[in-house]
Amino acid sequence: MKTGVETRMDIYALFSVIPQLHLITFDTDRRMIRSSDNIGPLFSAFLSTEEYMEMIFSHGKTHDTPFVLAAYIGFVWEAVYEKREGKLVRVHVLGPIFYSPYSNEAMERCLRQYESLGMSFSDKHKLIAQMQELPVMRYSQFAHYGMMLHYLVNGQRISMNDFDHMQDTSFLATASFPVTSDVSEDRDVVYENIYHFENLLLNEVAQGQSSLYATELNDMVQKGRLASVPTEYANVAEPSRSRKDSLLILNALECHKAIEAGVLISTAYRAQESFIEEIENNHSPLGMNQLHQNIHQTYCALVQEAMDEKTQYSPVIRKCITYLKNNITSGVTTAQLADQAGYEPYYLNRVFKTEVGISPKQYYRNLKMHYAAMMLLESEISIADAAEYLHYSSYTHFCSDFKAVMNCTPTDYRKSHK
Repeated sequence: MKTGVETRMDIYALFSVIPQLHLITFDTDRRMIRSSDNIGPLFSAFLSTEEYMEMIFSHGKTHDTPFVLAAYIGFVWEAVYEKREGKLVRVHVLGPIFYSPYSNEAMERCLRQYESLGMSFSDKHKLIAQMQELPVMRYSQFAHYGMMLHYLVNGQRISMNDFDHMQDTSFLATASFPVTSDVSEDRDVVYENIYHFENLLLNEVAQGQSSLYATELNDMVQKGRLASVPTEYANVAEPSRSRKDSLLILNALECHKAIEAGVLISTAYRAQESFIEEIENNHSPLGMNQLHQNIHQTYCALVQEAMDEKTQYSPVIRKCITYLKNNITSGVTTAQLADQAGYEPYYLNRVFKTEVGISPKQYYRNLKMHYAAMMLLESEISIADAAEYLHYSSYTHFCSDFKAVMNCTPTDYRKSHK
């Protein structure tokens, strides 16, 4: 396996055979030290002007795997970080590319945007000519080049799932993505773009931050660009059914991503079930648009709440809470929890109550009862079996705890919520 200078010579020789795919290398001072062709400085100037260079290098300080950056005019870049012993030594940038053919109108908008660069007349025309020749490729193909480059400079094999994504969402309203009503379109390209934008949404959920709003998000759903079968392959006889299927898919994907990000399983699934009912009962296009926003923003908010909880408590109390959540169906005692924390039971009880506001025993009881409530609504389990499942030796004790937390008996709760 070659590394260092030998590899850098190899990568330019290798990528020179890929038509119109540009490769630019920067040092840690963000200076361009090499480009695969003489057009590199023009695209380098774009990165610097739009502050995307800041995003790329900031990401590289804390991450090792490739970074996909979608710019507002439709450019897509891939940053590959070359590191030695965990320290960043170079950044190799592939691109830009487009995911679909770019319109003349978009080219003109780009030209107007470049006026702020003070480019010469000659350079502007070089740029436009070069944009017209930029490659159009699927996300998977572009990612493959990134994986190959990462392997060459770091000697590490990765998959597409290892990539991180960042998107300047202002370009969504103007970018020339495939229009799914065009039957001549390559359906593989459509599906690749859907996959890419689903990942962008899921990354937002994982971070607990939503930034795709109103016009852009609704437009993408209506045209089958997100979590959906594209329009030309969907249920033409019943378009509302296709829209519902699109939202059901998105709902499931974001629910599971929220769970991975730390949201309680019961909390995430309750949200999912609620949205399923809303989706099936909604027949208004405007209602569908609003639901799409609500789904995305709700899961982002749930993740943010989970993250806030992590920063709200001390490491020891967070460890205790995580342990209790992971053992809801067990019978964890305060002594066992104290053993996990490395504290004496009395001291843990005092510290826990100071930070959380209730004792560990009360907190654990609340967790169990909310989990019991979910089981009663989402299954046909008997109350006695639910009590046994949650490690209650006494049916009466279970019912007493349930009423104390939920303000009604298990029987009444099931009747009133079903």
